[in-house]
Amino acid sequence: MSGKLRRVNHVLRTTIGATAIAATLALTGCVKLDADVALHGDDTFSGDVVIAFSDEILQQMDVPPEEFLAGMTEGSVDASEYETTPYAEDGYSGFTATFEDTPLRDLENTLDITVEREDDEFVVEGEIVEEGELDEVGDSGVPELDAMFEAMRYEVAITFPGPVSYTNGELDGTTVTWESTGGAPLAVEARASALTQEELDEIARAEAEAKAAAEREALIRNLTIGVGAALGAAVLVVVGILLGRRAGRRNSAAGTAAAAAPADAASDDDAASDDDATPGADDEGGTSGPADTPSPAGTPTPTPTGTATASGTTSPADSSGTGSAADTASSSSTSD
Repeated sequence: MSGKLRRVNHVLRTTIGATAIAATLALTGCVKLDADVALHGDDTFSGDVVIAFSDEILQQMDVPPEEFLAGMTEGSVDASEYETTPYAEDGYSGFTATFEDTPLRDLENTLDITVEREDDEFVVEGEIVEEGELDEVGDSGVPELDAMFEAMRYEVAITFPGPVSYTNGELDGTTVTWESTGGAPLAVEARASALTQEELDEIARAEAEAKAAAEREALIRNLTIGVGAALGAAVLVVVGILLGRRAGRRNSAAGTAAAAAPADAASDDDAASDDDATPGADDEGGTSGPADTPSPAGTPTPTPTGTATASGTTSPADSSGTGSAADTASSSSTSD
């Protein structure tokens, strides 16, 4: 702003005589500066800056607003940076500089403030009017002219793309306003997001989704490890049970065989005893009856197959050459 203030001082001193302004410049609120700009995330800004004088003062000075505007803008405006148009509102006349997507560095040339980008934040610092600056530009040699500069009113409003985290101005949403009257120095400080709330919400949503995805992956990984460990433990338990049952069956079979061995031995001993107690066992495993036992001499041996009769007939066994005891006895008696 020092450049703009110096420009105002120069115009007033060259276009207005000291005699003409002596009775009028003691009025307060005769000069105003209004700036309303918005910062963009692509490091540009847009908005309007108004510098105007009271119509009453200009009339009393007999200075047409058009002449005053021409003197203010002559040689000080780069048409490639912003557009300048006449301003006439609320009893003030001057000019409006309109900026559209202008690099932030040009804001310093316009308002004497710096805007720096730190990651995703804008940091604004500066003084619209510094200590001693009014004394410097107001040293015109005309007390009334100096008084006019001291009576300046200025208001600066900056709208940020996103939330404001710090400021020494008045905050309304994402707009910070600094205002001063009486020519007091105005310091400007603010820190705010260079991203819109929608962009911040999108980033937060993406981060939340990424975090949730990571947690899901970790959960799945942990579940996989846990299920694998549980299945491995279950397999080991089943294998242990099967091996235990198999060993139990083997031990049971061995015990049964051991218990059955004495019984088999006893059975064999009993069978051997029975064989020894049975007389007449032949070599072929048969048993001989009483007929096989030798009889005492002279004692007829009865046969089970034939019987002597009184008539001298024999049983069918006689035909095989085996006589009965009666026949043998009869024969022996006859021979004698």
